[in-house]
Amino acid sequence: MNRNHAIRRAVSFFILMLGAGLGTSLFAGNLVEETYRVLQTRTGTYTNVTVTTKADNYVFILHSAGMASIKPSDLPLEIQRQLGYVAAPKPQPGQTNRIASVAAREFSQVNQSLKPFEAKFRNEWQWRRPVVKISSEILLTVLLLMTVVYLFFAYCCTLICQKAKSPRSFLVWLPGLQMIPLLRAAGMSVWWFLVCLAPPVAPLLRMQGVQGWWIMLWVAPVLLIVMHVLWSVKIVKARGKHAFWAVLLILPVTSLIAFLYLAFSNSGSSETPSAKFQTRALQSA
Repeated sequence: MNRNHAIRRAVSFFILMLGAGLGTSLFAGNLVEETYRVLQTRTGTYTNVTVTTKADNYVFILHSAGMASIKPSDLPLEIQRQLGYVAAPKPQPGQTNRIASVAAREFSQVNQSLKPFEAKFRNEWQWRRPVVKISSEILLTVLLLMTVVYLFFAYCCTLICQKAKSPRSFLVWLPGLQMIPLLRAAGMSVWWFLVCLAPPVAPLLRMQGVQGWWIMLWVAPVLLIVMHVLWSVKIVKARGKHAFWAVLLILPVTSLIAFLYLAFSNSGSSETPSAKFQTRALQSA
């Protein structure tokens, strides 16, 4: 009983697979798989295009915004040739032979001129070129050094925020988000942080085909410079230091020294007037 049931299932599966193969062979002539990043037609422009169906009167495509049906005559001539709607022009026999003979002659001359260098290349470069290998110990050392440098930078940011009387925030330890608590410590708006996102966002807009993405690449550096200058002046003022340190913080050569000074130096207004008065009174007594 079970044996007959298994035989019937096997026969049904074979018939089903045979029918699927026949159906695929019948519709294979109308199905194509051509992809284009940008397809510009007479009726519109499409991105991330996949041609799924090719018929005599229309071409059915899938694109980033949905799907569409396009007339073959609306397609560019090169696309019509690729899809088989227009036959490629056949070169004349005499012209083809003449071009082939000229190309063969030029290739033979180049080959003859390069033969003396072939043995020298194989002996001196191909077998003696340096092989660069990076061991796992070097990679671990580099990663450990980068981690230590990053933690030290985050610690310096924490000290600057604390000494500028700014509320503590865990964002100072997150990569790429240290600028938020540093802006708060300088008394600047957090919306300035969006300027830092402009450089990485511009390539993404270009990949999506957004018009005017290049404007962001020109405006973002100017805004970053303005933000850096304002932050340098305001953070030095918040730390109670001389304006000279703001100049050093703005300059690329001395910015590291000024940054470390703001992190590890004492507050500029740590001595209150009352303490000075008491000290003078004791000295006079």
